[in-house]
Amino acid sequence: MLFRSQKQYPNSGKAAPASYMVGSTYLVMWDSNQALKSYQATYADFPKYTGRSRALLRSGILMGGLDRTAEGREIMKRVVREYPASKFPDSKTDVQSALKHLRFTEIHGQLAAPLRADS
Repeated sequence: MLFRSQKQYPNSGKAAPASYMVGSTYLVMWDSNQALKSYQATYADFPKYTGRSRALLRSGILMGGLDRTAEGREIMKRVVREYPASKFPDSKTDVQSALKHLRFTEIHGQLAAPLRADS
């Protein structure tokens, strides 16, 4: 249903959250590649979506889980750079998570544990 509604109503007010939830659904199904594609599409296709920073954050975490740590780090840096708390107060926790992952990779050389659907 979620997949169908996303394709049938791409311009509805619910399309962006549906796109994000498709990514989360793929996470539950342990399909990191499809989850990554969905989060990337959410970020690219919905520039006004309030959950955009979270979609970008999850893309970075998934990159690390797919052994693409350098790319994941660059995405984490984008989250920090593109979503300052002064301009996007709702993104504060996403920025804090991105900073945490960046610090972790500086110490351990890879991103933290793979992303779960409930994180």
